[in-house]
Amino acid sequence: MVKVYEALIAANVVLFVLGAIINFNAAVALIPAAVLQGEIWRLFTSMFLHGGFGHIIMNMLALYFFGMILEPMIGSRKFLIVYITGGIVGGLCVMIFSFFPLSIIPGLGINPYSIVIGASGAIFAIGTILALFAPNLRVGFLFFPIQTTLFYSIILWFVVLTLISLFGAPIANSAHLGGIVAGMIMVKFLIKHAREEDFY
Repeated sequence: MVKVYEALIAANVVLFVLGAIINFNAAVALIPAAVLQGEIWRLFTSMFLHGGFGHIIMNMLALYFFGMILEPMIGSRKFLIVYITGGIVGGLCVMIFSFFPLSIIPGLGINPYSIVIGASGAIFAIGTILALFAPNLRVGFLFFPIQTTLFYSIILWFVVLTLISLFGAPIANSAHLGGIVAGMIMVKFLIKHAREEDFY
């Protein structure tokens, strides 16, 4: 049986290929000003779009490794809810900072008419929940000879992407921040529900 994280990866890849052929990203990407004009579906559709091979490869690798561990822990339905909620909250965070920019931190102040795409908000939410569910889970960080907990790795990755933004890279760090916050909130409900079902 196909897992939800596998189906999500397939959907992202298919839409990436179609977007490269048809070039429809601008019609369904997150554009804060357009959302305020009523095109609210962009908060959902934008989390299935990517801007290049590096973008989708990094996101789908993270979704694969996080998904294969977290989905069996919380169940397929909850995993899908986490993905969608994380992506939407990430998009909302982009909108907030597009109109109230915190320019001291790169990527936390995007023009309201900018085109924002990617599953990063959803993936940061999934990674944060996994890190809090399994606080002793240790991982490497990219190609560096270091090991740390997954939670610190996620924070470090957020910092690295923010530093990269200093050199002009178009990275929506506000979406990443939204995903982390969404994950920290959702995990409380997931743990409470797990306890009520006597999983702990």
